Amino acid sequence: MTGDCIVARRIILINHLRVCDRMQRKTHFTLDEAERILSKVKRLLAKLHTLKAQINFLAEEKEAPVQLTEPFSEDEIYRFAFAQEIKINRELHKHTYEFFKTLDLMNELGCVVKELDEGLVDFPYKLNGRDVCLCWKEGEDRISHWHELETGYSGRKPILDLDDLMNPKDSQVRRKPKVREKLV
Repeated sequence: MTGDCIVARRIILINHLRVCDRMQRKTHFTLDEAERILSKVKRLLAKLHTLKAQINFLAEEKEAPVQLTEPFSEDEIYRFAFAQEIKINRELHKHTYEFFKTLDLMNELGCVVKELDEGLVDFPYKLNGRDVCLCWKEGEDRISHWHELETGYSGRKPILDLDDLMNPKDSQVRRKPKVREKLV
């Protein structure tokens, strides 16, 4: 199994558990709160990308056969290969630990990494008493979309739609309309 598959499976399982836990604790963001931590989310996401690339590289290195250019005895080749494998495993475990530690920091912030390769991050939000998510994609300057829990990224809608749906009695802090002209 490649490092990519291992990391992807762990991310899916861990994030599913985190979404469930966060929703059970009923902790939700306002739009302003989510945007205040966005710069930190961007830095942590960049670190996750770097760590994932390092993990994948090391996983490929681990699978690569040992190539020696000079004639060595079988015993020397075995000892060299074994030492290399230990070195790679140490680095692989260190980077994997750092990856999940960084993912934990994202969780502590309260957001959920939905898709690392696409850079999708959700922020639980309460809309008229129901749970939805504010949705940010890497490369976007600010949080400009939201979606129902069931629809995910494919059901993203502009924040302006959220403003139209919001109950005036809802306690969420909204961004002033002047910062949002027209979203497509």
